[in-house]
Amino acid sequence: PRARHERALEYLPRLRALLDARESAVRQLTELFQLAKFSDHPIDAEMKRDAIRCLAELRDSLRARAAEQEAGARAVPA
Repeated sequence: PRARHERALEYLPRLRALLDARESAVRQLTELFQLAKFSDHPIDAEMKRDAIRCLAELRDSLRARAAEQEAGARAVPA
């Protein structure tokens, strides 16, 4: 989890390493989160699409990594 003292962009490097995901997707999603949470800037349809695309990319990355780990675990002789 994010430490209380960490801001979103400070947490980003640890999160990216944990997820083993493309940095641009994690960074863009973090920046969009900051805009949505901490600014008065309106969230438009393009920003929403970008956030959904980033989330889908991260989801797919996590699924692929889980499948690789599962395949590796099955390949190890008991």
